[in-house]
Amino acid sequence: MFVSILAGLLVATAPQSTESFARSVLEDVCLPYVAGEADAGAMDFLGFAQTGEGEGERQFATGDEAWLLRLAESGTAEDGDLTRLCVLQARRGGLEAVRAGVAGPLEAAGYVRDPETPADRPIWSGRGVTVSLRQNAGRATLMRVSWSAFDAE
Repeated sequence: MFVSILAGLLVATAPQSTESFARSVLEDVCLPYVAGEADAGAMDFLGFAQTGEGEGERQFATGDEAWLLRLAESGTAEDGDLTRLCVLQARRGGLEAVRAGVAGPLEAAGYVRDPETPADRPIWSGRGVTVSLRQNAGRATLMRVSWSAFDAE
């Protein structure tokens, strides 16, 4: 409990740049989640608190609601149709900043950017994982990280 409070205070008093926050969410929350490795400690450290829950889905937000996160799972491993989804909504910083934070780590980890996608909607893929970024005019930037048992084969 004390660790969660201390982590929340650190996040609240030392704001991270959009680039570093997006990179942290990608590396410490989304990629592990879609791989089946849940770690609530990373989410606590980044300042996320659960705000909702539905069938196969949980929603989170930072204290200032500048960052929203959704984790979802559907299907089953037994049926071969298991999918996991992590969606980060960045309400500040914009597409360029989020892309600057995640492109390098993705490419260093072996994910390949699809050369056919436009710069304002980049997509990387590898090992059954797809990472896409997009921002509609006047809207928040979305980072969508998904894994499908079907694509992993």
